[in-house]
Amino acid sequence: MPDDKDGLGDREFAWNQFPPVPFQGQSSDGRTLVGSHKEIALGWAMNASLSNPNPEACQDYIEKKIAVGDAITLGGRGGGAFKELMHCGGNGRPQKIGFLSIKSGVGGPNVSLKVSAVVRFRADVDVNGDPLAILSPSVQRRGWGYVVLVSGQLR
Repeated sequence: MPDDKDGLGDREFAWNQFPPVPFQGQSSDGRTLVGSHKEIALGWAMNASLSNPNPEACQDYIEKKIAVGDAITLGGRGGGAFKELMHCGGNGRPQKIGFLSIKSGVGGPNVSLKVSAVVRFRADVDVNGDPLAILSPSVQRRGWGYVVLVSGQLR
């Protein structure tokens, strides 16, 4: 929203400083995701778990169905409520493709998230530091797996 800073909004004013001042973003509760790898549980889509029983199918889905700019909602139950990244594919059914990091906290039913990148993440060990045994076969074979990064507002 422009103010009296020479017609610049808060974001532009922060970036126009020397040295530049980080712009934290704005949301109803102050939580904005910027598409950083620190905001996502990097190993989730590659590891077998109760919430991701078939990581091979998850990797295949990410590779073939996800595009930058796609809308993401949050799902999950219990301790994972509003932490699971959900993508709605061509069949209209939501598909789990990732999980928010502990740092990111939880969202709510009114998030405004989009895919900012699909990246390859090297998988030397799983998220618990254990050997590659619970990783999907394709990840074990290649040594890396796909991870979806998202940006937008958690509300």
